[in-house]
Amino acid sequence: DASVAAAYEQWAQTYDTDHNRTRDLDAAVTRQLLGEVHVQQLVEAGCGTGKNSAFLASITDRLLSFDLTPAMLAVAREKVRAPHVT
Repeated sequence: DASVAAAYEQWAQTYDTDHNRTRDLDAAVTRQLLGEVHVQQLVEAGCGTGKNSAFLASITDRLLSFDLTPAMLAVAREKVRAPHVT
């Protein structure tokens, strides 16, 4: 839906600072469950603004992250500038 895509485009600039318990819980659980794991390659579908990307980059040799919203992806690219992350 074009209206949903447009909303995420606008939301990208404030997504990380807006209060969002679900997003914050997701990040905490991801770190708790995967904290001791190391993998060679990892795909992050729907990375959004990269809220989990830096953590995921720390547990893998190669991370491929993608998102459908260019503005969200631009924020993620600014956050994670590691050579093994695409």
